[in-house]
Amino acid sequence: MTTHQYKSFHTKPSTGRLSSLKRRIVLVVVACSLVTIFAFSQTGYQSLLADIETLQRKQLLLETQGIGSRINEQTSHRLRTLEGVANLLVKEGQLASLEELENTITRFTGLQTMFPAGILVFDAQGIAIWENTYVPGRLGTRYADRSHFQRAIRTKKPIMSNPIIGRTLQVPLLSFLAPVLSDSGELLGLFGGIVDMSQDNIAPLLTTSTNQQASGQHRLLIIDKNNLLLVYDSTQGIVNQELPEPGRAPLIDRILAGMPTGQFNPPGSPSLIYATHHLDSLGWSITRTVPRHEALKEARTTFLKFIGLGAGFALLVTLGGVIILKRSLHPLDQTAVRITAMTVSPETEDTLPSTGIRELDPIVSAFNTLTAIRTEQSSALRQQRDRLQQQFNQSTDAILILDATGTSIRYENYRMLELTGYDTHNLQQHLADGSLTIPRDAIAKLATELHKSGIVRHRFMQLATLDKTALDIEVSASLIGQGAEHELMLNIRDISQRTELANLKEAFLATVSHELRTPLTSIIGSMKLIDAGAAGKLPDQAADLIKRALSNGERLNQLINDLLDFSKITSGNMPFDLRTTALNPLIEDTLHAHLIFAEQHRVSLVHECKSAAEVYADPLRLRQVLDNLISNAVKYSPAGGTVTLSVQDEDTHYRFLVVDQGEGIPLEFQPHVFERFSQAESGTTRAVKGTGLGLAISREIVMRMGGEIGFDSFPAEGTSFWFTLPKPVRAPG
Repeated sequence: MTTHQYKSFHTKPSTGRLSSLKRRIVLVVVACSLVTIFAFSQTGYQSLLADIETLQRKQLLLETQGIGSRINEQTSHRLRTLEGVANLLVKEGQLASLEELENTITRFTGLQTMFPAGILVFDAQGIAIWENTYVPGRLGTRYADRSHFQRAIRTKKPIMSNPIIGRTLQVPLLSFLAPVLSDSGELLGLFGGIVDMSQDNIAPLLTTSTNQQASGQHRLLIIDKNNLLLVYDSTQGIVNQELPEPGRAPLIDRILAGMPTGQFNPPGSPSLIYATHHLDSLGWSITRTVPRHEALKEARTTFLKFIGLGAGFALLVTLGGVIILKRSLHPLDQTAVRITAMTVSPETEDTLPSTGIRELDPIVSAFNTLTAIRTEQSSALRQQRDRLQQQFNQSTDAILILDATGTSIRYENYRMLELTGYDTHNLQQHLADGSLTIPRDAIAKLATELHKSGIVRHRFMQLATLDKTALDIEVSASLIGQGAEHELMLNIRDISQRTELANLKEAFLATVSHELRTPLTSIIGSMKLIDAGAAGKLPDQAADLIKRALSNGERLNQLINDLLDFSKITSGNMPFDLRTTALNPLIEDTLHAHLIFAEQHRVSLVHECKSAAEVYADPLRLRQVLDNLISNAVKYSPAGGTVTLSVQDEDTHYRFLVVDQGEGIPLEFQPHVFERFSQAESGTTRAVKGTGLGLAISREIVMRMGGEIGFDSFPAEGTSFWFTLPKPVRAPG
């Protein structure tokens, strides 16, 4: 077929005025000359536009850098002034009295102008003790938890904060702090000034004409990236309002995405050139824009002159090309036809014959080499595809591949159909209506976790089969592909037998624990009596053996209690007294109870919790969870370390965090942290003593109280265990 077309193409006679090779060459040369000149002109024009646009961007960048420099100058001047006055607030090696502070500060009238939102004096612990403008609740408030206060106290140097939301005023503020030091360098207090960003903009603003402000083409924007605020817009003045939602203001989206310069095409408006300078001291992005057509007006004028010169040059190129191009294109046409035929039928392995033309034969040789390589690669790809398909279908795990949304099945292996009893069509239908009992929200949550970590393992769910049997399954998930074309792959393992064995083991352990508790209680009681001297004074060696036996008996008793607690929880027999519970007293009692234990391990205990925080929980069970997490953190912390308990307010619930400074949980052990009788080991020796049930019990308790529990741990960086509990539901009104 291919050969026949090839021959008939060349046996057809040539007729007409354009049949001569010379005319063809002339047409080719003329066309090539015109295309060359046009391409050259366009390249030159685009290069000219690019150069001018680059210069304009550099000019805008210099302007924004100049604005940033002036802002830095103003803030530095205010900070230096504050530092100078702070040196006058020391009297006889101590912080001056309130009356002396007021007399000294009020003498400097310029301070009020520099810091119109307030001037304050703080003691060495960051507690406000004097202010020039009364604000309810500000005096007596401790601000040492603010990061810029901590830096000022630690470094004893003047500090300016990034824009922050005021704790008392609830408006965007700039806070300036200067340390008050004694002659010996001891920190006596802090002298501070506040700038209210909603009333006083410290930026030197760009002056533009009325028409430019109205059009919004010549524009200056100042964005606070830390607090997501629009500080200033030259079309509106000082704004200090929240940034629009993503997609509502494309220029602001580009600035936040870290694109410092570029071209921007606002909908319905001329293109703009913009440049952005990031001001590190305030966390601001300063952006200038100008209309692109104005910046490129000179380039268009120059291009028109260039076109005239190019037309004359095109004529010269055409004449020269006609003289140079005299060779026939016939052999090249023959080769092109053969290559086209082989491209239409890629399965053919035919090669091209030699043309006898020195310039053309290397192309023919290269094409034949590519054909051989393509044939070899196609064979290898087919073999690899067949192997992967065989492994996919013969896997002992059920495999389900879904689309990016998790709503449509792309592929499933034989094991998936065997496990459920469905055929391919029914499997898709039951996934869509939810009767597989793999909840859509669970699949969506898996997809979210996958985007963060790349792979998700050990998620336990249930799968409904054709005969209405609910199988316990273990799901591991991973992403296949990238971007919008990615797919969600679920590896599903039937663990019904494992679950049944676990239930039998739990029942056995509960029975054994009940049977052991009574004789063990009697043994421990008898040992306590002997240890207390009820049977007379014992020899030292016998007394030591009794103490060891008593200690191990109490450990065994604790293990039995933990087993019974776990059995009660998993069987639903443990009662929970859920009610509104104040956190502060409960946390303080918990930490107080662990003080001696922490001192024995030379570990410090720290807590952070709002005084009015409340959760809806069983206080006794909550105390049990905290005891488990804190005791574990202390045991795994190094001598001299710190264990921190903090409570974070997160909308509808509170998040509890217990953070240690230990060596972290080994990566290979992390999937088993919440399993029963699990403890991280070092070599062949356990790192710490314990029953291995504390975290498993804690997990069950938190889940029964409507919360979640987890941890974050990296080797040599410590571990942070967290859990959440819901807030009390308040009645309307």
